[in-house]
Amino acid sequence: MIAPQLLCGVLMTFATVVVHMASVIWLGRQLAAAMGSVRSRGTGERCLFLSTAVLALIALHLAEAGAWALLYLELGEFDGLSQALYFSVVTATTLGYGDMTLSEPW
Repeated sequence: MIAPQLLCGVLMTFATVVVHMASVIWLGRQLAAAMGSVRSRGTGERCLFLSTAVLALIALHLAEAGAWALLYLELGEFDGLSQALYFSVVTATTLGYGDMTLSEPW
């Protein structure tokens, strides 16, 4: 039998991957639709356009980290959202400071 912690992690990872994939596909379609009008623009406008796309990807990653943070809160691993989000971002970016950890079962 799979440990509940492993099952929870696998399901959350799967959900995160599906949301990420769907969001990137949607963003790609939006970019492709807008590229025709961007090609005829100046360099500054193209840079602004691409910067917007990068910011959208950063927002997507933050939303995913937020979803993990909410899971950590639901599991009772942290007292507040700021702690849970901090741990989530540090873990997702693989910094792994180690100043905060999950309890032994998790």
